[in-house]
Amino acid sequence: MKRIRFKEIALMSYSGTARRINLDNGLVIVAGGNESGKSSILKTLYHTLGATVYPFARRWDDANVISLLKFTIDDVNYKAVRLANDIYVFNPDGTLRFQESDGYRISLKFNELLGIPPFFKDAAGVDITLPVGCLFMPFYIDQDHGWDQPWNSLLRLMGQKHNTMMLFVGAINEDYYSYKRLLDDAETRLRSTIDNISGSLKFKNTFLEKYKDAGKLPFEEEDFKKGIDDVLTKLTELKEVQNKLLQELEKLYGVRYSYQFNINQLKDNIKEIDKDFKYALKSPNELCCPMCGATVENGPYERFRMLDDRDRCKSLLIENNIRLEQINERITDKVKLSDDIKRKIEGLQASINKKTERVSLEDMFIEKMKEHVETVMTDAVNDLMDEKRRLEARIVNYKNYLKIASKESAKQAVQRDFDNYMRSTLRKLGLGMRDTQRHYGLGGRVKTTGSNIVKMVIAYTYAYYDVMIRQNCPFFAPIVIDEPKQNGLDDTGFSSIIDFIVNNRPDGSQLILSLTDSELNLLSGEYNPIMLQSGQDVMNENEYLSVRDEIDELVYEKGFRLTQE
Repeated sequence: MKRIRFKEIALMSYSGTARRINLDNGLVIVAGGNESGKSSILKTLYHTLGATVYPFARRWDDANVISLLKFTIDDVNYKAVRLANDIYVFNPDGTLRFQESDGYRISLKFNELLGIPPFFKDAAGVDITLPVGCLFMPFYIDQDHGWDQPWNSLLRLMGQKHNTMMLFVGAINEDYYSYKRLLDDAETRLRSTIDNISGSLKFKNTFLEKYKDAGKLPFEEEDFKKGIDDVLTKLTELKEVQNKLLQELEKLYGVRYSYQFNINQLKDNIKEIDKDFKYALKSPNELCCPMCGATVENGPYERFRMLDDRDRCKSLLIENNIRLEQINERITDKVKLSDDIKRKIEGLQASINKKTERVSLEDMFIEKMKEHVETVMTDAVNDLMDEKRRLEARIVNYKNYLKIASKESAKQAVQRDFDNYMRSTLRKLGLGMRDTQRHYGLGGRVKTTGSNIVKMVIAYTYAYYDVMIRQNCPFFAPIVIDEPKQNGLDDTGFSSIIDFIVNNRPDGSQLILSLTDSELNLLSGEYNPIMLQSGQDVMNENEYLSVRDEIDELVYEKGFRLTQE
């Protein structure tokens, strides 16, 4: 299991202010009142690494913050810098590891950095890369969104939430998809073999039925026998080529359907974004939700994000159209070749039929040909039946391997561990399962209301950590919890929650916790809080030169970027 630790976050604005925040501690407390910037600092940790976070406060966006995050992976030091949409990650020796602005490419690079192989495949068999947000999803509870349901604190997880949860608890592994590919191939070959058996039997039976009443005659004509043998050999070879082409076409049609589906989906997305953007242009800077009455920002930044999303969709649309064209070209070529083979087969079958229809002239050869067809086709069918039995045995084995690789039995054991830890944790927090509706499996939803939701989310999150560690998850990141006092918790109840959060975190883990000034007295033990002031800028002029010089040395002076934002 790899261990990630945040060491320092440095923030800078070209307005001439900056701030270094030391995070190099097992327990880091960020304290301040409302509007002090606590949540923005915590969001910036993930924003710097390429995860999509919920919108920052307006003044944070207005500052055009450039961030430098120092972190370690198994005590190896790395640095990440974010300038607008560009993300730079540097090796321990200061060399550039990668620079990307595309979300998919950023996620791909971080998966490689953490040593996470592409476990998952889409419908077309293409590797799925887990978004950066998925990698940190279990470890972050956002103030505004994380307390409604677990793992709701990061955006744009691209439908990979469940896959990520299963990966972290060891419910899947790399072997699963290897065996899945083998199983799919074996099942395709089995269907083709069954079709070949059916076709061969049909041909044999049709031929023999046609000439069942033919008289028995001498069989001295060796030239005729040789001619029939040659035709049948060519016919067999052509049918093998034809079957292979049909298998290839089946796969290509499946891939084409996947790209067509993606194209239609992307077109719909573009239409919706255009519709939303046109509405936004005609609307005031703040909108009121007709359903809930909440105020929604409608400024230039939000409209820019709409255009950015539209551009990404258009880029993906172009890419999918290009690939669809390529697939269509391949299909056209395969269909043309298949048609040519079909005509050749029909020609050979017609040749055989022509010979066999000349009964009056060739009766003496018919019986011999019947015997030959019987022998050849029976042998062919027997070979195909042997292949069918081998494939069926393989399929049974692959399904057994899949069951093991998917760890179905392990899932049950993991669920039991999870449930046991949940019950234990809820008791420690003053709740029983009777006080809540039952949770729904690993990564499910919690169903409760009021102040109990905080306890449920904490219990859920820590139970998940317990399972992750037991199952030796790929890596463990810092636990970041933003403002746990929600829904009118009193000091007594909140004190027990804080005590649980601090004292029950996994061994060796880093905890970053944000609290208000008034909540600090609920903490026990020694700690050195990072203090922020309400209504004041997080950054200051005193640290500007130091932070600027470090970022310039990493980025500008090495020529990775020529202009400042």
